[in-house]
Amino acid sequence: MHIGLDVGGTKIELAVFDQDLVEVSAWREATPIDDYALFVKTIADMVAAADKQSQAEVSIGISLPGMIGQAGIKSFPNIPCLDNKTVVADLEAAIGRRIGAGNDARNLVLSEANGGAADGAKRAFGIILGTGIGGGLCINGEVYLGANKLAGEWGHMLLPAVLQQRYDLPLRQCGCGASGCIEQYFSGPGLAWLYEHFTGRQKDVPGLTDDMRNGDKDANTVFDAYIDGLATCMSQLFIYYDPDVIVLGGGLSKIPELYSRLPDAFPEVPYAGKKIPKVLPAKFGDSSGVRGAAILGQRLNA
Repeated sequence: MHIGLDVGGTKIELAVFDQDLVEVSAWREATPIDDYALFVKTIADMVAAADKQSQAEVSIGISLPGMIGQAGIKSFPNIPCLDNKTVVADLEAAIGRRIGAGNDARNLVLSEANGGAADGAKRAFGIILGTGIGGGLCINGEVYLGANKLAGEWGHMLLPAVLQQRYDLPLRQCGCGASGCIEQYFSGPGLAWLYEHFTGRQKDVPGLTDDMRNGDKDANTVFDAYIDGLATCMSQLFIYYDPDVIVLGGGLSKIPELYSRLPDAFPEVPYAGKKIPKVLPAKFGDSSGVRGAAILGQRLNA
């Protein structure tokens, strides 16, 4: 049996999987975002409950929503109590065994490249479009991390000048400390901000997409710009990684228009005549990150 944990800004999900990575059970607890000791205890208690259910100490993997570098420095803007903490080491001490750890986007693509939408792809890139933007690359079913374990942190790529000029976009401050990260424009909150930038009014993403489908002119103008901007930024992945497939997860990945419109929105120059990667929704949906975490734990203890 294998445990996967997926830590988010509002909830911690734990799922127990069998040897074939079929989910056996799952439950959620609220994330203690301001109390680090309580955060560690909450996860330790959840694992203890899973052990009792499984009647064994099983492997553990965890998805964390931040940047984890070679030096162990972490950035968790949505969970302030975790920032710059030795999260994995402290959890291992509390639980008493090793934990396979990765960020949520990398675990998404690990899951999808092993039995999911990107199964069999030599090069699969995974993107989470949600409260933030995350990215990760799998090569032959293995996550590629790079020298500093930062490869694939696509949400913190800087906004292309062509988009800044085309839509008169200001450089927005990002939670990572930089200015102009694409997360600030093309995440869920980024899409809502784009609506305000274009119209001077506020509207949430469900309202914007409803209006767009009902033919509202402003909503369509904003969504057209969103598709153009997202496709332009995604096209950079062709140069960086040349993936066979791009898999989307997160709340915005449930917008069906992304899959019908993005392939035709990729810039023709300098990509004319090149094979455009498929853009697909995650097969395991919201459970892909927790499944990827379980795969990490499984491989750590193989």
